[in-house]
Amino acid sequence: MAGLIVSGGVACAQDSHMAVAGAPATAVAPPGQPAPMPPATVADAAHLAHAAAVLELLLDQGYYWLGQHNLGKAHETIQRALSIEPDNNEALFLQGRLQMAEGGTTQATRTLERLERQGAPTGLVAQLKAQIQAGPVDPRALAEARALAASGRMMPAMFKYKALFRNGDPPPDLALEYYRVLGATILGYQEARTRLAAWVARNPRDIDARLCLDRILTYRVTSRAEGLDGLRALARSNVSAQIRSDAVAAWRDALLWEPITGQSIPLYDEWLAQHPDDTEFTIRLKKAQETQAGVDAANDRQQGYALLSRHMLDAAAREFHRAVEIDPHDPDALGGLGLVAQARQQPALARQYFLQAMQAGPDAAGHWRAALKALETGSGGVDPLVARIVQAINAGRYDAARADLATLGRRPGYGLTVLSLQAALARRQGDTADAVRLYREVVRRAPRDAGALFSLGALDVQVGDTTEAADILTRLQRLAPAMARRLEAMMLSAQADRAGDDDGRIALLRRAQALDPDDPWVRLKLAHALDDAGDHAAAQAMMDALTAPRNASAQALQAGIIYAMGRHDTATAGALLERMPRTGRTPDMDRLASLVVLDQRIAALNHAPVAGNAAVLALADQPDPTGERGMRIAAALLARHAPQDARQALARGESLTQPPTPAQMLAYAGTYLRLRSAFDTTRCLDAFDAMAKARPADVTADQARAREQVAIGLAIMTADGFDRYGRTAQAAQVLAPVLRAHPDSVEAHLAMGRVYQTRNMATRALEEDETALRLKPANIYALAAAARDAGGAHHLAQAKGYATRLAHEDPDGPMSWEVRSDIERIEGNSRGQLADVEHARHAQCTLDGEGECGGHESFVSDYRWPLIDSEYMDLHGATLPASYHYIPEDDGAQAMDRQIVYLRDSVSPQFDANTFVRSRTGVAGLGQLTEFAVPITATLPFESWDHRLSFSVTPTLLFTGDPLTNAVSAHQFGTVAVNGAQPWGYHHYYTQGVGLSLNYVNRWFAADVGSSPLGFPITNVVGGLEFAPRLTRNLGLRISGGRRMVTDSELSYAGERDPGTGKLWGGVTRLFGHGALEWSARGWNAYAGGGFAYLSGTNVIGNTETEAGAGGSATVWQDHDRQWLRVGLDLMYFGYKRNAYFFTWGQGGYFSPRQYFGAMVPVEWSGHNRRWTWFLRGEAGYQYYHSNAAPYFPTSAQLQGQADGSPPSYYGDSGASGLAGNMRGRLVYQLDHRLRIGLEGGYSRAGSWSETSGMWMAHYTLDGQ
Repeated sequence: MAGLIVSGGVACAQDSHMAVAGAPATAVAPPGQPAPMPPATVADAAHLAHAAAVLELLLDQGYYWLGQHNLGKAHETIQRALSIEPDNNEALFLQGRLQMAEGGTTQATRTLERLERQGAPTGLVAQLKAQIQAGPVDPRALAEARALAASGRMMPAMFKYKALFRNGDPPPDLALEYYRVLGATILGYQEARTRLAAWVARNPRDIDARLCLDRILTYRVTSRAEGLDGLRALARSNVSAQIRSDAVAAWRDALLWEPITGQSIPLYDEWLAQHPDDTEFTIRLKKAQETQAGVDAANDRQQGYALLSRHMLDAAAREFHRAVEIDPHDPDALGGLGLVAQARQQPALARQYFLQAMQAGPDAAGHWRAALKALETGSGGVDPLVARIVQAINAGRYDAARADLATLGRRPGYGLTVLSLQAALARRQGDTADAVRLYREVVRRAPRDAGALFSLGALDVQVGDTTEAADILTRLQRLAPAMARRLEAMMLSAQADRAGDDDGRIALLRRAQALDPDDPWVRLKLAHALDDAGDHAAAQAMMDALTAPRNASAQALQAGIIYAMGRHDTATAGALLERMPRTGRTPDMDRLASLVVLDQRIAALNHAPVAGNAAVLALADQPDPTGERGMRIAAALLARHAPQDARQALARGESLTQPPTPAQMLAYAGTYLRLRSAFDTTRCLDAFDAMAKARPADVTADQARAREQVAIGLAIMTADGFDRYGRTAQAAQVLAPVLRAHPDSVEAHLAMGRVYQTRNMATRALEEDETALRLKPANIYALAAAARDAGGAHHLAQAKGYATRLAHEDPDGPMSWEVRSDIERIEGNSRGQLADVEHARHAQCTLDGEGECGGHESFVSDYRWPLIDSEYMDLHGATLPASYHYIPEDDGAQAMDRQIVYLRDSVSPQFDANTFVRSRTGVAGLGQLTEFAVPITATLPFESWDHRLSFSVTPTLLFTGDPLTNAVSAHQFGTVAVNGAQPWGYHHYYTQGVGLSLNYVNRWFAADVGSSPLGFPITNVVGGLEFAPRLTRNLGLRISGGRRMVTDSELSYAGERDPGTGKLWGGVTRLFGHGALEWSARGWNAYAGGGFAYLSGTNVIGNTETEAGAGGSATVWQDHDRQWLRVGLDLMYFGYKRNAYFFTWGQGGYFSPRQYFGAMVPVEWSGHNRRWTWFLRGEAGYQYYHSNAAPYFPTSAQLQGQADGSPPSYYGDSGASGLAGNMRGRLVYQLDHRLRIGLEGGYSRAGSWSETSGMWMAHYTLDGQ
């Protein structure tokens, strides 16, 4: 064939008139009939059709693999498509996209030019051109965006993508993944839907895009049906197996978001027809059918009462029987059949139905008992219209009840009945004030109506009218003692709501339970009170006893469900819900049932494989008048560490619930408090207060108490925010009025304790903790705070006592282990502290339902934070040990992981190596010095880093040049001025050796011993002691002394050989003592001290030094506890008895002015970001110094006399004043969890010299990971 054109699913031979060589002649068809097709042509057509089908499938797969960023699969698929049809426009378009994804902009440009030459559709050309113009994106930022999306944090991922695309359109190869993220957010849903629809219209072959669009459509109730249609079509279509699998999974997810009601039955049936083994949907179908059956029964029952009121008995009986077939225990339907039988003059049958109704519905038994009594006394039955009104009120059909009440009100003799029913209706609708007014009117007309008296008394208890309630109680004790006991129990329960302490509340509720042992709501309140007091076992046992009996009432089961939901025990709540009779399925129970289903759905999404956060967020798709739904969804997202998504769930709940309700605002205020959003918490509280002010009777005692607790929590959160950054005065101002208004608030006392703790007032903090413990002795937070603050006050025995009590109350809780770790820290036992924190981390994972948790052992760069400002020490170098930093933004798990990493590093053996170079200015051979040292230090910690042993080996080379090449410098070196120089003396003076040092640290004591480098002309034993005890928490004393090398020059450091006599001199050591007081507080520090030293060396004149200094610094800026800027002031003085900064025989070669005064202002910037840690310090100021004159040979009168004969033989005095300064910077990079490397550079100018230094650093930890 001349060519093959395959495009758009059509295949044909190019140049169809071309004969095939060697083909047999074909017969001519009769006129009017198609020509018969030769066998060869039939085979060609079949081949072409097959090629077209294969090409279409390959193009579909190419779009899919590019959308999934599987470049290997995409490359293979696109190449196969091009092998079939090399000039296919779509295949070339896909090839251009692939080339851009692989970073081949040049190749993609050539592909674009090829498309343009062959006249490809403008849409394909425009898309590829846009991708090329956009260029490659930042791979690091893209990886961050993808990581956020993979963790389910869709809102921050969306903003990261937008920043990546500069708020413009995404390049085609990233469009689908961006739209997936965009569609999962409340802000981006509509944009994603619109753009995806346009994308699919432009690229109808992009099946992955169509799948993405259909999936996003299911996220909203309004478009879910459309999305389901698309997903079903894809699941059944002839596309790739992966697309079909993804479509099936998305179809199933969307069905899980549908309510379990009758309208979902066809959807479930359709799914189960193809997936009959799906147990979860089999259960959902059964529940939906049961729900629909309940709706059908209610409709039948309602129709039955309507027919009964028109005396259409046969029709009414049919409807009631239909309702009973659906639910044999429906008391209203059974009672309706009794009324029909009574109307038919069938008293025996009526009596049977009334008894069945009383047994089926104990809550409405009084109504049917009255009907039975009327039947037996022959005084007539219950009016069908009255029965229908009662049934409508109970079912929540208030409009129907009002319409029938209007009809009943026109009947003579029903005035009192109408008033009673109106009062019941007002009460059910929450109009408490109108219900009280109506019941008072009923009681005025019928003073001995015990039922009306009881209802009025119950309302009085609800609104707090204790005077009228007490009067009604007295009247009921004569009329109806049983009702009196119930009312008294309600009064005690209300009194318990106002009790100031747990013990008083529990005592009142126990009295209420004794009066009315069958009231499940009193039991529920008592169980909650026992939980608040920490007696969880007693609370659970009480609720188990209530719900265990097989014949437990509907109200008992309802109370049990509420309790189980409060304990997040979804399994128990679901089991109790299954036992709930249909008659107990009130609107409140339906609401609880929907919450049980929600919890079960959230639990399913958390099971492996864990669904993304978008799936949880999608559950917030309906109004939330009670706030419980949004609260649960937000809590689930918080458990996933997705606070932004949790806020989004609450915002969606608010937008769907209009107008908002008090219950919702209060619930959301508490949840926003958990999210630490002071603005939203305050906003919701203000909204609640406005609604409560408009209708105060609608606010229950529980809501008032909850509002009070949220307000206290908001104040505590605000105070903690001040306290975290050291603003303790503002924190105390916030807490003081709270404590005055709520002296029994345990949380407020603990917050004030934290303020005192920040002020370093551990004793006062402990007093607040103990006040909290007197209020709640078993409160684990109070016990933990008391243990920590007792430890801070150095009352370790008391701290351990509180820790023991805490372990008894919460033996497996992470807090118990954290407190133990704090005590180990105070005692200086980091190994014990590490074990305790690891126990705490494991306990936290168990509490979170994660089982065995890992992650803190792996390399998390941000957790490793070296001690960045360690100074270089002779014979020891500069080390980079771990340091610990508290980050307020860390959650509990992250804080423990950070601590575990630090503790593991700090108790592990470790090595440090430096390559150190410094160059000091001066005359060659005299003051000029270049030092090259390679200190290598091994450190072995014992039980903590504060107790360690280090050994250092320091190869050292010194270079100073040849002083004899210049007559002036030669005259000032050794005894050359008198004796001249021997021939061997003319050379560059350098030396090398290996220094040794052994260092021991035990908390506030340190000692070291070593030698100046072995191999130097003069070697000295050096060492020192340091005592640094803490006098108070802020004030420390530091006393040090020892013998150190003086390293100002090669002469003072190593000693040199005199070229005139061949003798050694130099090797100066400094025997010193120093003392200082140091004050450190959050954000600033200060110091003051002074000391004395004696300097001596081999054939060097002795000298003395006195020194003093004072200064301090303060943090003037910090960023999220990761960067700091400090500014300070340092004042210094030192002075020497003699000026020995010369290099003739007897001089020491070290800077030794008679007086030196300096005032420096240091500015220091340090920080940490992921693997990088840095330190930059610069200081500038004013200096003044003066050095005395000195003889050439201070230790030899003979040499000095000879020198006097050939002057100069004296050094003149000198001095200067002016600017001085220093600069030092260090940058450290963490390569992996064991190794970090660093670079440092520095410059210093002081006195008559300047010095430049540089250093390469490495630190390796044997952490055993």
